[in-house]
Amino acid sequence: MEEAVQLALTNIDDIQQAKGKITESSANTAYIASEKKELESKSVSVNLGLFPVNTTDFLQQIPEFNQLGEEEQQQILQAIGLQIAINSSINQWIGLQSQMQTSYNEQLKDKQLQTYEAQLRSLVYDNELAELALMKTQQLVIYAVSQQYIQLAALSSQIAYQQNMYAHSSTLASDAQILFRTGRTSKSEWDEVQRQQRIQQSKLDSQVRGYKTQLGQLARELKLDLHTSIEIENITIATPQLTDYEQTLDLSRNYEIQEADAKIKFAKDNLNSLTDPGTELKHYYTVLWSNAVSQRDAIWSRLENKWADQKAKLTELYYRLQDAIDEEQDAAQLAEDASQLYSKGRLSLSELDKASQTQRQAEMSKTDLLYQYLLQAETCKLATHGMIL
Repeated sequence: MEEAVQLALTNIDDIQQAKGKITESSANTAYIASEKKELESKSVSVNLGLFPVNTTDFLQQIPEFNQLGEEEQQQILQAIGLQIAINSSINQWIGLQSQMQTSYNEQLKDKQLQTYEAQLRSLVYDNELAELALMKTQQLVIYAVSQQYIQLAALSSQIAYQQNMYAHSSTLASDAQILFRTGRTSKSEWDEVQRQQRIQQSKLDSQVRGYKTQLGQLARELKLDLHTSIEIENITIATPQLTDYEQTLDLSRNYEIQEADAKIKFAKDNLNSLTDPGTELKHYYTVLWSNAVSQRDAIWSRLENKWADQKAKLTELYYRLQDAIDEEQDAAQLAEDASQLYSKGRLSLSELDKASQTQRQAEMSKTDLLYQYLLQAETCKLATHGMIL
């Protein structure tokens, strides 16, 4: 069974798809985080070019200034002074425009950073859900394969029992034929024995077909070659004990609860990201957070009820199994007593055969209940691993 589980974890498509979603989500997160980091380091300051307001700057453009007469120099200096006044006024306007553009750019940057932060919160939430989805899928695969394997082992034991029943019916048919030929039984009695033999043969054929069908289905799910020979090993079943699974069950580790917790955190983070207490968006996020908390409480209550039902089923099967074990032991003792009486000539062959058949039926009933208990125990085991069906 462990080998089948490992093959399933390696080959089943659902697991590969779940892993692919994690890879895609992680790549998206890395990309947005990189874009956000790049924007954070980007300067948005605007410094528009200013006009000159220094006399020296103007005079450097008039190399012959010192050769000019005093009157001409005064005229030039007056013109420069006027231009400096004009430039100073223009520079004030340019400075104001630079401040306004810088402020506008900072607002755009802050808005884009907020968008990136919102995207990252959403992606972190998606990443967590993807991780939980993978773990859920893995546990469900393990559970499904284990269930299939146990069912095949149970069907194998039923086939062995049915083979015994068919062999017994064949012996009876052979004996009845001899008795009919010697005139010691009627034709109708012989026909009835043959009919019972055909019924046992039909049951056996039906079980074998069902076994092969289920075995083929398991092989396809594990993606084994069509010609691969699969052998279902017998499951050694010790007398089960009524395990207290509640000691190992922590509902906070349940995947549905973890998903609900992730949803609550996502809603709370969105709520905390808003600074304006009067926005409609803040009210919207508050409602989402409140609803997420209520949903988690409802999920917890539902899971508690389902877990109680699962434990009750396991307990019922346990006590039914104890009764079947007692009945099997009683039938075995009666069969042993019948064998001793038959050896002493105090019991007929038909009565001995009846006691043997009763013993085999009791053994089969016990074995069937053992497998039912195993199947339910796997369901309870799955609950301790985070999934309550």
